[in-house]
Formats: sequence, structure tokens, C-alpha cells
Amino acid sequence: MLSLLILFLNQVYSSDLNLHQRLTDFQQASSLEASLPNHPHQLLHELASSSLDMCEQLEKLSDKELILLDPYIEEFQLLPCFPSLMMKIEKYHTLQNTNILAESMIVEMGLDQLGITSQLSTIEPVGEMQPPFFSGYSFVNTDKGEVVYRKNLITGEYPNMSLEQGEIVFTFDDGPSPRITPLILDILANHQIKAVFFQIGNKSLKHKEWTQEVVKQGHILASHSYSHRSDLYKIPFEKAREDIDQGHKEVFYNSGSEDAAFFRYPYGGRTQKLAQHLYDSKISSFFWNMDSRDWAIKDPVKLYNHCVEQINRNQKGVILFHDIHTQTANIMDLFLKNLKQAGYKIRLAVPLKWKEQYEKAI
Repeated sequence: MLSLLILFLNQVYSSDLNLHQRLTDFQQASSLEASLPNHPHQLLHELASSSLDMCEQLEKLSDKELILLDPYIEEFQLLPCFPSLMMKIEKYHTLQNTNILAESMIVEMGLDQLGITSQLSTIEPVGEMQPPFFSGYSFVNTDKGEVVYRKNLITGEYPNMSLEQGEIVFTFDDGPSPRITPLILDILANHQIKAVFFQIGNKSLKHKEWTQEVVKQGHILASHSYSHRSDLYKIPFEKAREDIDQGHKEVFYNSGSEDAAFFRYPYGGRTQKLAQHLYDSKISSFFWNMDSRDWAIKDPVKLYNHCVEQINRNQKGVILFHDIHTQTANIMDLFLKNLKQAGYKIRLAVPLKWKEQYEKAI
């Protein structure tokens, strides 16, 4: 019986994983949750668990397919093909960044007046540009376990943050990344704005210096579970609760800062029991009404245009980015610059329990 089971497993794990089609399906997924079966992180671990030659399979991918594996492929640095794969990925990012810089120069130099058309979309103005770009704080009552931009499964309420038209809260998930988080922090500092960073516990453990730097620069630190399991809402409650609690403790222990009591579910997946646990723990869960899709869109011009479409449609709210993707860093400066010119204001979500100290700092 055991031999038959081993034979069956070998057949399953040695079969063609159909990487080409699954990566295509991933890019076309309508949401983070819909992308999970074909998520590049999942595919890489399936490939590593199979009897297929990992390097041989990865080297068959086109540049556009390979780029979808960035940054998750960094977990497999011991692969003999890793240096050559990363060279391809970095070359692709460099070329794509050149493209978006060229497109932005068309507008900045007024070449569009000469009939040279930029591929970049335009952010529709919501008012005149008036300093400061960063306009203050929006408070969230963590003592009542308020849920941002989703229905509260415990109270039945749907209390969004107090935001006016043209006010945006920036959030970044899945860090810290020693490669991308510093770039994002520098850009935010140059624009003198603040954001909320939802960090993963095991990444914070590896890169404590960037957890601490987020706090040092005045941003709000929040947790995003310990291991970022895609099936967190499907596994037994006790295991899921432990992953959430461990991640929360790890992030704030590494930061040395006060607990903000903000949390974001991996991929937005939650259950009634997990919601009750957060409510009882006086932790607010954060969702979003604008998804940058930087997890799927690798072309910075297309990513920029998608973000502009989200902004023009909603005109206020919480936007989701990830400080692990090169293309996110490549568009961020231009995106913020054009938001400012269109009259938008950036606000920071802050726990209501910190209201007094933050208002004194204004």
C-alpha cells in the first residue's frame, strides 16, 4: 500500500506544472484571492517539491513570465541558475523603468503639444494644488476593533475612515524588503508624506533594521501575519490565530515601538472566528478600496495607468501597494508628483488612542 502511495505522489509531483498557462491565469486574475491557485510564490514551491529540474523549467520561461517570479525567487538563491535568472530580471526592470521615464518626459517637456503622445494616463484634478501635500491624520478606533473598508463581521457596521474627496491613505504590504523598502521610504520622505506598512513577521525577523526604520521615519507600523499563508482563512482556527498573533508580536518586538493594533489579512481572506479574535484583541483590520495590482502588473507604464484609473474612479480612500516590487518603486515618485498636481492630499491612518499625541505634533 505504501509503495502505491509513493508511486502516486511521484506521478503527481513529476507531472508538468503547466507554468506558462498558470502564470497567464495569474496575471489575468481579477483579485488577490482569485490569483492564489496560480500565485508565483505557490508555483515556485510546487516546482521545488516536484521531481522536475527547477533550473531547466525556469530557464524555459520568457522574460515576461520570469519577471512574475520576482521577488519570490529570492528564496531560492542556492539554485545554480539563480545569478543568471536575476540578471534577466534586473535587465527587464531597467528597460521598463527607462520606458516610463521617457513617457513622463514627453509630458514634462511639453512634447505632447507637438503631437508626440505619451502613453501615460492623466489624473483628473479634484482641486487646485495647495501645500502641504500631507494633510494630517484619520483616526481608527482600535478599542472597538473597527474594520476599514469592509463590513465588520462582529458588529455589522461598515465604518470607513473619515476621508474627504481627494484624500488618500497609502498602505504597503509584505515587507520589509532590504531591496525595495529603502527605495519606497526615500520617495515618501522626498514628498514629505507618511504611510502604513503592513509587515510580515518572519520577514521582520530577518530584516529588523527596516522594521525599525519605518517607525523612525514616522510611518505607522502594522502586522500582516507571521508567514503570509495564502490559506490562512482555510486552516484550523487555532493555527491561523497563532500565525496572526505570532506575526503581530514579532513585528512590534523587532520595532521596539508601541503596538498600533492594525492588522491586514493576507490576501484579504478572513472568517467569522478570526474576525472575532481580532475584535476581542482590540485590533483593527485594514482593507482597501483601491488595489494597485502591483502584484500582477510588472510593466510600470501599465501599472501607473491602472493606479490612475483607480484614483479617477474612487477619488478618495485606501490604496494598496507592496514594498517588495521593483515596478512599484519605479512608478511611485511620478505617481505622487502627479497626485499632488491634481490637487490630492495624503493622510495617515492612526489609532484613535494616539490622537492626543499626534494632534500635539501638528
